Amino acid sequence: MVKSSNTDPLLNDDFNARQFQTDLKGYLHSALQVDRDFTAEDYAALNPSSLRSIKYAMDFIKNPRKMCHEIAAHVQKMVEIIRWHKMNAASKNFYFQGFQKPLFKDFIID
Repeated sequence: MVKSSNTDPLLNDDFNARQFQTDLKGYLHSALQVDRDFTAEDYAALNPSSLRSIKYAMDFIKNPRKMCHEIAAHVQKMVEIIRWHKMNAASKNFYFQGFQKPLFKDFIID
């Protein structure tokens, strides 16, 4: 956890910071395991300060379990695309298509 001079009085030592981080991760893990749309109680519990960014994120997620499966499907699709490009000899230069030497023309190593 990153600390600054403004937060030093809030956290007495690294143990307190680690313990708070562990407690928060556990709470979020249990809160995001539900297989239903967020309720008003969920919004109050996860966003007690009513921050817009958190509200918008929760509105976007709607159902945490469904969103997790959707993200996993997108990651799997990206892995398949990368694997296909890696195995295809015709597309070996796929990763370097955006690379242009003029970008480094002023960078000279003696």
